Amino acid sequence: MIQLDAQARAAIQLVAGLRAQVAAKETQISAMRSFATGENPELQMAEQELAGLRSQEEKMGAASEGTTNALIPKGNMQESGIEYVRRLRDVKYFETVFELLARQYEVAKVDEARQGAVVPNRR
Repeated sequence: MIQLDAQARAAIQLVAGLRAQVAAKETQISAMRSFATGENPELQMAEQELAGLRSQEEKMGAASEGTTNALIPKGNMQESGIEYVRRLRDVKYFETVFELLARQYEVAKVDEARQGAVVPNRR
């Protein structure tokens, strides 16, 4: 049985959360580009936030998918333990992406409900 220490578990959650934030921000920017120009201040701010998140990823050594989390020491872990850590990281990543996108979806539904449906007046 493999048990992760608190530091390894925290590192996995941190990296997964950061990757999920990057994915959510990319989705938000993609959606904003459908209605906003490059000079839109909100779009520019979102792009700057994305750049900041990506630089944090690089600092943590988590930017590339093919690499093992740089924060987790590999010296004492067997290959099965490393695979377990990778899978756990992926699960945490997808959980966080789902939560962030679900929140964005709910906000979009509320915004759409506020705007209401425009029904043309036929006379």
